[in-house]
Amino acid sequence: TDTRKMYHYNSSVTFEDDFTSDKSWVETGTQFTIDTSTNNRLDFALKRDGTEAFTTKDLTSVSDTAWVLRMHLNFTGKENDDTYDHQTWFGLSSTNTNFMATQDAIGLMVRWGNDNTFKARDINGNNLDTAANNSQFTTSFTPTSEYWVEFIRVSSTSFTIELFSDSTYSTSVEKETVTTSSGVSGLRYIKATTRNSSSRSEIQNGYLDDVEFYNGVTTATPITTWTSGSGIVATGGVEETVGGYTYRKFASSGTFAVTAGSGNLEVLIVGAG
Repeated sequence: TDTRKMYHYNSSVTFEDDFTSDKSWVETGTQFTIDTSTNNRLDFALKRDGTEAFTTKDLTSVSDTAWVLRMHLNFTGKENDDTYDHQTWFGLSSTNTNFMATQDAIGLMVRWGNDNTFKARDINGNNLDTAANNSQFTTSFTPTSEYWVEFIRVSSTSFTIELFSDSTYSTSVEKETVTTSSGVSGLRYIKATTRNSSSRSEIQNGYLDDVEFYNGVTTATPITTWTSGSGIVATGGVEETVGGYTYRKFASSGTFAVTAGSGNLEVLIVGAG
């Protein structure tokens, strides 16, 4: 086992969640479940059951002209196949309420069960089913679709949503650019929600994880990485061990301190404007 220790600091991320701890998501209904102990993710079992189902995370303050939202969406299969249309939304909203509430929003509409589409859309003072602007992906939804999704508000009047096939956001599958209204504003909540419609049998399973939000920018800034020799013990940030490496993550300013051991230290600094 390689015992080297690696540490990195992300200087531009406003909020990130790998679901290893409670980050104050609010869940309504039974379709969304935060798992911080076993699989570290936001599980979902999406369905039309006549009840409200949504989860939100309050970012408190979000720019109306520039931000980046990233998340990993993995749909893992369906149960009780039917031919009815089902709708689920992932993105940013101005409210912490349900699918049919009046709100502003920018996000990805997933229609499954019948339509099987991805749509980039914005909402301007309406419910999530009534888009002000809409652009459909040529990539079809399947019950086992898996994408890393990047939402970017490029300006007050434009946004993009891009599907990637890898966790480094380097292999693009498809990108949609949408002209929006400058009136779409106050999008302080990350939201996932299903439309409350009459009960049907089909259930779409899956999960969401690795959420990152960057406020006031249109590019997610690369990380800064430190690599040390074996036998070094350090403190600071949140520690994780993966594949024989120990990582310390800092989502805000903090102190990295070596408390024991010695070894050579290699420093790699990556900057972006």
